[in-house]
Amino acid sequence: MGSCCHQGEVEALAIHTLLGLQPCHWASQNWWKHSVQATWDDKQWLEAFCATQATFLDLVEQLCLHLECQNTTMRQALPMETWLAITMMKLAMPTSLHNMGHLFGVGKATTGQAVLEVSSTLQNVLGHIVLGMYKPVAFAK
Repeated sequence: MGSCCHQGEVEALAIHTLLGLQPCHWASQNWWKHSVQATWDDKQWLEAFCATQATFLDLVEQLCLHLECQNTTMRQALPMETWLAITMMKLAMPTSLHNMGHLFGVGKATTGQAVLEVSSTLQNVLGHIVLGMYKPVAFAK
């Protein structure tokens, strides 16, 4: 069990290093709100999200009517932009829900819920535009 925890810590440190996060930003949404959105260039966006900021903002615009996060008695809902960022980063990086949630200051259950709901919404709303089926019959001739 110790090596598993150690591996998770090494993985989290690698992600923090890749993203250029300082210890004061760890387990906080501050880095997302004040660093990524305000100061990152397209190269940094591509490394972390496999998309530019313009693409991210376009997705936000297209999904905003379809994704609504509701407040609960336990905590305020995360903004839809944060849900999308969690999902895009999780799909771009091979890391655990725990480590991804840690980056955004949320638990792994919230991270998993965000990934499932945003992925489903992406498929339902934009799947006909972005996703296509490969038809081997068409290429067989």
